[in-house]
Amino acid sequence: MPARAPLNAPFGIIEMPRLEFTVLWRDTDGMLKLQIVASNGPQSAAHETYIYPEALREFGARLQEFPIEGAREVVLESGSDDPKCHEQIRLRAFLLLPTGRSAIEVQFETRGIPPACAQHRFYLTGEPAAFNRLGAELSAWNTNADSQLVSEWRDS
Repeated sequence: MPARAPLNAPFGIIEMPRLEFTVLWRDTDGMLKLQIVASNGPQSAAHETYIYPEALREFGARLQEFPIEGAREVVLESGSDDPKCHEQIRLRAFLLLPTGRSAIEVQFETRGIPPACAQHRFYLTGEPAAFNRLGAELSAWNTNADSQLVSEWRDS
């Protein structure tokens, strides 16, 4: 089935699955305040979290080998699903079909008293090769500077 442009997209422009990582701030111990923006066209969300660069590089290294025999999913997580925890981000790459069709589950949650709470859960689909490229980009990304990494791929 051919890709369709979202209702709010200009005629002829098709939005591709996209992840953006932006360093907002760096703590003295190296921890990053990171903004992650995810979009699949119709759905998009932005979330700010705290994470160490090593966790991003490890996620990137595992994505480069995705799908790994015996471990068919790769996860980046910050925060927790414990209700006492203020927030959680979870990016989980997994196989949809044994033939390789894959997705990244995007889960962002901020807990609190309304209106200070939010939940987002949707999927970015693609082929493993697109996720392998994302992994290489994350592994090579220089988070020492105030910088942004944008990765998008065609959803075939």
